[in-house]
Amino acid sequence: MRWILALLPLFLVVLTVISSSSDADFVVHKEVPGALLKAATLDLSSRDTANDGKISALFEAVSLAPGGFSVRTVRILDEGSVPAPIEISFGSIDDAGFLCSKLQLKILSDWHEVYSGKLTDLSLKTETEKGKKDLLFVLSLDQDNNNSGDFCRGDFLFTSHLSPKGGFQVKRKLTNYISVSGSKP
Repeated sequence: MRWILALLPLFLVVLTVISSSSDADFVVHKEVPGALLKAATLDLSSRDTANDGKISALFEAVSLAPGGFSVRTVRILDEGSVPAPIEISFGSIDDAGFLCSKLQLKILSDWHEVYSGKLTDLSLKTETEKGKKDLLFVLSLDQDNNNSGDFCRGDFLFTSHLSPKGGFQVKRKLTNYISVSGSKP
């Protein structure tokens, strides 16, 4: 009997080590009359406007010719419990190539232009309507660009903040790779 008591601590240690989880519940209950606690969530997703499938990349334009352009659409869904404004920006990845600063971008929403300028200067604040926002992106390269073989790697960043000063936020990104061909259209 004594040997069982002597092995009991060893048995408990082995059981704790091989156990995948432990369960310890502590419950404290306190009522505050008139108090209301509400939890909020932020969540964004990027979808294909044709079939509502999730997407992780926006532009994969290989051999974009000088004077050429590429068109893509994206549906941003606000899937959180509270609506929040969305900020859209572009961040190039290390060794992104020189092409990023030479690309022009136009963004349309409901067929109205909401951004026009350099890809790298993108800074756009927008709101979803009934939880979604459909955007059309047009990426173009000037006719006089002679940088054959150059490329651009970067992410479109979609950020939503619960308050204008930051704090609780959600970020989603769409990756991009664009390269230039030497021929003109």
